[in-house]
Amino acid sequence: MTDKKQKTKGIVAEDLFSLKSLAQPQFTKDKKYVFYIETTIHQKENQYTSEIHRLNVETNEVTVWASQGTQNTTPKLSPDGQWLSFISNRGADKKPQVYVMALAGGEAIPFTTFEAGITSYEWLPNSQGIIVTTEPKEQEEKTENDFPKPTVVTAMQHKADGAGFISMQQPTHFYEVDFSKNETLLFETEVRVQVGAISPDGQAIAFGKDAFPENEKDFAQYVYVFDKGTKKTTCLTDSIPKGQFVVGAFSPDGQKLLLAGNDFKHVVATQTKLYLYDFTTQKLTCLTQDLDKEVGDMMVGDFQQNVGGFSVVWRKDSASFYFPVTTWGKKLLYYGTIQGEVKPVFEKELHIVDFDIDGATDEAVLAVSTPTIPSELWQVQLLIDTYSVLFNPNQAVLADKVLTPAEAFIFDAPDGFKVQGWYMPAIVPKDSKKVPLMLYIHGGPQVCYGFTFFHEMQLHANEGYAVLLINPRGGNGYGQDFVKAVLGDYGNKDYLDLMTGVDVTLAAHPEIDTDHLYVTGGSYGGFMTNWIVTQTKRFRAAATQRSISNWVSFYGTSDIGYYFTEWEMGAGLEDIDKLWKHSPLAYVSQADTPLLILHGEADLRCPIEQAEQFFIALKNQGVDTRFVRFPESSHNLSRTGLPSLRLARLNEITEWFKNHA
Repeated sequence: MTDKKQKTKGIVAEDLFSLKSLAQPQFTKDKKYVFYIETTIHQKENQYTSEIHRLNVETNEVTVWASQGTQNTTPKLSPDGQWLSFISNRGADKKPQVYVMALAGGEAIPFTTFEAGITSYEWLPNSQGIIVTTEPKEQEEKTENDFPKPTVVTAMQHKADGAGFISMQQPTHFYEVDFSKNETLLFETEVRVQVGAISPDGQAIAFGKDAFPENEKDFAQYVYVFDKGTKKTTCLTDSIPKGQFVVGAFSPDGQKLLLAGNDFKHVVATQTKLYLYDFTTQKLTCLTQDLDKEVGDMMVGDFQQNVGGFSVVWRKDSASFYFPVTTWGKKLLYYGTIQGEVKPVFEKELHIVDFDIDGATDEAVLAVSTPTIPSELWQVQLLIDTYSVLFNPNQAVLADKVLTPAEAFIFDAPDGFKVQGWYMPAIVPKDSKKVPLMLYIHGGPQVCYGFTFFHEMQLHANEGYAVLLINPRGGNGYGQDFVKAVLGDYGNKDYLDLMTGVDVTLAAHPEIDTDHLYVTGGSYGGFMTNWIVTQTKRFRAAATQRSISNWVSFYGTSDIGYYFTEWEMGAGLEDIDKLWKHSPLAYVSQADTPLLILHGEADLRCPIEQAEQFFIALKNQGVDTRFVRFPESSHNLSRTGLPSLRLARLNEITEWFKNHA
């Protein structure tokens, strides 16, 4: 065991390349093995690689099962327990295809060979094949030259961050593929969709899609079921006209389907609930109407990779189930019944990143994270609340590292809301009686901080800063009134939540040097950083990332601008005065805090013109400002961007604050 005295080093930027994240664990039927995804970030190759590994539960021996190519993801065990399937880009054309391997041993067998690759898949219940989706591409007309060609735009939704120019009218084909590679086209949709779930008899395929794709101002997402026998598609959720739903799982008896969704009453701030569709009564019922919590995972971080989507697991009785909930900075599992009973199980201060549950035994394998645990696999007996750690891929790397804890606290906002925050003490402050404090504001705002690992926060704590994380109103996990309270009110009470949180922290921690307060954040956090430097002079320096400075121009330049602005601001271009009132640029003449501006040049969510406007305005009035543009970088630079640029971004922030000490 490492002597505690030897633990003198904290997390550094380059630890991005030595720490590994785990996701999508899958138990074998006999519980002797767990398959999972392990993702590594490589500095030299400047890329991410994902491999599928197998853990022997008894011996802790790890075996690599899929490593060819750079991405091996979406592992699924066949229902009969004989095969492991996964998606890989190992082919010469790098297209994602399904491969299968026998658990008894042998090489990976290519299962699909679609020209466009596949976008999703699920096993048939009889284990004799899979259902896949593929998006056929139109053949480009060949010309005699390769001169640039114009891009014709006719739709408001014509681009997407991380993807570039897109067409929302992308057809999707559903195929059934068997072990002889026979491909049977089952049906087509006019828009981009994925396989949701398959009924136990293999006859029904559930999927979600845009309900009215021709209407670019209607965002209803309905769930449908295609019947292989009748060839008919039935909508299950149109009783809630504006609802947004995703597929959960069919019950073992095939009579019910769990869904996650909402009625969109509070637009983007509407909490997600759990719904049940009963095929016998043909009724859709909300099971969590009285649970004022968010169904699903709304936690933000910078470390986890290849996390699975929304998942629910039925117990064998077809009357009860497990589902995920985000509440007060935790992502937990809840037990529920078709009568509407719900209660938390295995209630710990952690982030359950992914999970697999045996509905017959209530035994689970979890991929978990906490502020001081980057990623581990845990084995849990859910109903008796016991667990054991199966695997920690970072044990050797962290053996001589000091990690700072995240100390949760709750305070009262001026209007009575309860607000949660976390104080992360500096690891080795230069002066223990004068510790600089960094307020770090999350994006969204409809997300939340929580009990999860943040590489960047550990880095700043190791640089000698105390780090303050706060979930101001507008964040998820604190009830419907809390999350909707920011709508139409950006920069007002949410700003006061943050400033009150700073005041409470200063009162509780006299070691903080009030002359050395710093602030940073990205997306909504970038907006709020811009807002803060135009409203107060209490911060010594600031760093704004992928920010919003002008709602008027954001409306027409962001990939989501025309609807997100109306949702969040409660106003569109018919009320420019309100948009301008909530724009930091309107108050830029009041700013003199030194500001670092970081922005991705390929950011289509918060376009770089937002940074350009703020930079020019600040420089024009002589404010100490540095503008750093990151090429080939979308809105997700800090989470999934090019490793070299992620490193550069971290170094820019640390150097900027160091130079303004």
